[in-house]
Amino acid sequence: MAVPTAVTIPSRNATASVVFTFAAAPTTPTAIDWMPGDILIAYGGGAGGTVTITSNPKSRRTATVITTEAIAASAYRVYPRFPPQDDDTLEISASVNTVLFARISTKAQPA
Repeated sequence: MAVPTAVTIPSRNATASVVFTFAAAPTTPTAIDWMPGDILIAYGGGAGGTVTITSNPKSRRTATVITTEAIAASAYRVYPRFPPQDDDTLEISASVNTVLFARISTKAQPA
C-alpha cells in the first residue's frame, strides 16, 4: 500500500500534458497530504469497490465522512476542491486495494 504522491502542475489552467502515477488504495483509513486546490482521482481497477474520504481533524473534534461511494470497474471519479483540512491532511480508503488513487496539485508541495 502506498499513498498517492502529488504531481504539481503550474496552474489550474495549464494546457501542457501531466503524467501522474496511481497508487493502490489503502483498505484502512490512511492520511494523505492535502492542499487547497488539490484534485484526487480514484480509478476502479479490478472489479471496482467503495471509496471513502474522511476529514482528518485535530484531536479536539471528530472526523467527518466527506463522501463514501461505489466506483465501478474501469471507472474514474474526480474529487476536486475539498474544504481546507486540519493539518492539511485527508484520510482515504477503499474497500479493496485494486482501487487506485492519484493526486494533482497546483501548489508546490512541502519538502
